[in-house]
Amino acid sequence: MNRLAIVTAAVLVMSTCPVAATEPRELRNSAEPAESVLYSFKGGADGSTPLSNLLADGKGDLFGVTLEGGTGCGGGGCGAVFELVRTSRGGYRETVLYRFLGGPTDGEYPSGGLIFGPDGALYGSTGLGGPINHYCKNGCGTVYRIALTPSGAVESIVHLFEGGLADGAQPDGPLVMTTGGTMYGIAQSGAVKKCVGTHCGAVYAIVTASSGFSERLVYKFSGGTLGGNPGNGLTADAAGNLYGTAGGGLKVCPVGVHACGMIYKLVNSSSGFTEDPIYRFRHGVNYPNGPLTVGTDGTVYGAASGGGSTGCGYHGYGDCGALFVLSPRNNRYEERDFDVFSGGAGGGPNGGIVVGADGALYGTTAADGPVPSSFGTAYKAIPTASGYSITVLHAFVGGSDGLLPNGPLIMTDHELYGVTYGGGVNQNGTVYRLSP
Repeated sequence: MNRLAIVTAAVLVMSTCPVAATEPRELRNSAEPAESVLYSFKGGADGSTPLSNLLADGKGDLFGVTLEGGTGCGGGGCGAVFELVRTSRGGYRETVLYRFLGGPTDGEYPSGGLIFGPDGALYGSTGLGGPINHYCKNGCGTVYRIALTPSGAVESIVHLFEGGLADGAQPDGPLVMTTGGTMYGIAQSGAVKKCVGTHCGAVYAIVTASSGFSERLVYKFSGGTLGGNPGNGLTADAAGNLYGTAGGGLKVCPVGVHACGMIYKLVNSSSGFTEDPIYRFRHGVNYPNGPLTVGTDGTVYGAASGGGSTGCGYHGYGDCGALFVLSPRNNRYEERDFDVFSGGAGGGPNGGIVVGADGALYGTTAADGPVPSSFGTAYKAIPTASGYSITVLHAFVGGSDGLLPNGPLIMTDHELYGVTYGGGVNQNGTVYRLSP
């Protein structure tokens, strides 16, 4: 994977898979809630093109990553980690905590968000960087740690991926931590070489000990109907089971040509993890996009970039995508709702759905919106007797506002926070807040 591939993956890739004829649910616009741009990135050493999820601490400070900017990597910057510190007047002050250097000893292009690890430090991954070898011409990626000390942030490398049969490559999405402090993540490549033109990827574990860190693969994908080349990180439930999305599945998009993608559950037991492919998409709704959200009752919420109505995307001929809700029943998962987008409420929904206390779903779309100048939306999907009614909370129009919202929202103190890949005063992306 090269830099262009990561940038392309971070922006919406609209599907051209045909969809089953279906009518979208009611789409309506509400009086827009207050949206405010908290920070516009300056580019250069400051960082640019933020992506993935934000992370909030108990003081209301926000942490995140930018794909580009910082230093190194041919002048465009290898990416950076930033903090927005909440001030006494309710504003935010930005600090760059670390600028990646790339090369054989450091990461470049952080493609996943951050988590707080068992020791309170920040942990994340980069899609590239580390030693160059036969498998990875730009490095196979890294897992890194940033300690927040009184004298400043200190970065260290937790693991340098090597690819091949013995290790993963190109980690993607944020890590997730389970009870006991073990952190898990996904590698898009590496491990078993059964997928078309590449290795199938794996799930890895980072274990902390007094002597340092160790990494091991806990599951290797084998392709086909069992999935391969996972993306967008993992979600864990209270029992330590892991959920995620992968390529592969049923080869019916278009009919008999491409697999439509799938959702898997890695069941945790004393002997390790066993894969349960809980849902394989078909040509009506397909290509799950972004991390999943798992309710306490096991319900799975997510978004798919393929399916729904057509006419979305940058050229107007892509699929608009859909929301999906899968419920566990009789030891299997069944689709409870597929609610499609038609462009007016946005197109190409991102994953990482926020489930509100009232059962409403909050998220973003990477393109389209209620007016021709829209470049993505934030929406609220309100439960109804027949599914969900999708309401636009905010349409991003670029300029001083952001455009192309990317990655999941987070909710803290009843407000929503997210990032846009572009737009803002300096056209290098923004951090924004919505008060629904």
